[in-house]
Amino acid sequence: MNKTIFSIMVSLMFLLGACQESVSGDEIQESNGKSMIIESSDKVPNDIVARLQAYNDSLYSSAATSSSINGTSSFRDKLKKWLDISVADFIGRCEGTCYGLTIGGIAGPEGMAIGAAVLGPLVGACRSYQAANSYASIPVKITFNNSIPAYIKMKEDITDYSPYYPDKIDLQLPPDKLDLLIEGAQHNLLLDNITKNTFSSTTAEEAYAKGILSEEEYLVLSDSRTPAILFRLVYSNTSDDSYDFGETSNAIIKLYKEAIQELSNDYIDVESISNRYVSEIYSSSELEETQKDNIVSSIGVMASSVEYWKVFDAEHDIE
Repeated sequence: MNKTIFSIMVSLMFLLGACQESVSGDEIQESNGKSMIIESSDKVPNDIVARLQAYNDSLYSSAATSSSINGTSSFRDKLKKWLDISVADFIGRCEGTCYGLTIGGIAGPEGMAIGAAVLGPLVGACRSYQAANSYASIPVKITFNNSIPAYIKMKEDITDYSPYYPDKIDLQLPPDKLDLLIEGAQHNLLLDNITKNTFSSTTAEEAYAKGILSEEEYLVLSDSRTPAILFRLVYSNTSDDSYDFGETSNAIIKLYKEAIQELSNDYIDVESISNRYVSEIYSSSELEETQKDNIVSSIGVMASSVEYWKVFDAEHDIE
């Protein structure tokens, strides 16, 4: 078994660490949805990380001169805590995916994908719950023992996730990538089940026997490592981000996190920033397709989380 796990980890490191040459462009999109054309292509960095850093810098420059983007210090302080919750979802999805890829690898390549799809939204929901609970006490305590029944309940009740895709934020994904929005929908449905104490009485084994869970889902949820992973990621006091999609991917994730936390004041900002990142990611030749999909899935979870917590809604009480 140890040799098998070692082989899986080596394969993952190779898969997630590979990169190639990048593409360049001449357009920087600002948070208001408009575009700023760079006069000379020499001013546009030739790798995706530098380009996105330049994009963030352009947003900072706009924020410094626009009160509509910058907002008051008091407003930003109050808003930040709600953005922090959604960012916790985003990072949680990244963390869960890395471990899901490893655990799911015992079932082969397809198992890796399903492992990521299971633990990604599950850890994201757990992270979100913990972040929200630090601001306002939520009566339900999330544990591994109730997060799994929440997942099974979702699988029992929902077959079509498209009605639960983001409503206020229109993510411009390639047509063949729209199913990446499923994880954001699952994230919100999981949070809803957990906070409303809505759990299935069906065990993972029974759910697998009934066809509610696939074999790969069952293997991930019943794996002896999964409870320890969830506990460490969700309840650890460390602020370190426990994910590794490769150096370039990690840098993109950190830049996106920074842009959302520091430069978004409304749903339009989140939409504009997210779509810029999605566009750059899918235009780049520096990233493997798996890396692209992992980051974009996490962005989808972020968009869904922002809507779930009503971060920018006028009626939302930002205290």
